[in-house]
Amino acid sequence: MLLVDRSTVGGTAFSRLAREGLIHDVLGDWGFPADVRSTRALRMHIVEPLIPHNAWLSGPAALWVHGHAPAPNVLDLISHKGAHRILAKPGSPPLRLHAGNVMGVPDAGSPPVVSVARACVDALWHSPGAQALPATASALRSRATTEAELLELLSRFDNRTPGRRRVCELVAALAGALAAT
Repeated sequence: MLLVDRSTVGGTAFSRLAREGLIHDVLGDWGFPADVRSTRALRMHIVEPLIPHNAWLSGPAALWVHGHAPAPNVLDLISHKGAHRILAKPGSPPLRLHAGNVMGVPDAGSPPVVSVARACVDALWHSPGAQALPATASALRSRATTEAELLELLSRFDNRTPGRRRVCELVAALAGALAAT
């Protein structure tokens, strides 16, 4: 069994399995048994049906799919401007929508998960530092993205976008701290 589904084992048993460490990487109503290694393909298998049409997974949730963060308790999504009523599917964690800038999203037909660089930028922009900083540091440390790639992506945002300068400073500080170690 590759996945444990809450509806198969029951809510109480599922919670107990998670609490006792017999399942891991729990996302919504699904988790992996302790003896099954969590891979990008399996994480994508869990999350892809939960992503609404015309939205892309980003932030810490995308970094989880890429293997740089723990399982999220909220799915961060980006979508085109005007997309206001994206509803969570049954069994999904809550959704947090960031409508507007969709640069760096995958082409049609690709899995609806943004690149590591875009996920790092969105995590630093919209998520608490305690969640975003370790995930971004993991991505930088593993060379899944670079400081230059993150800053280049940020340069394509309008200079007047709220929070842009703070994210640029966080990227530079993280890259400096990792270079010093």
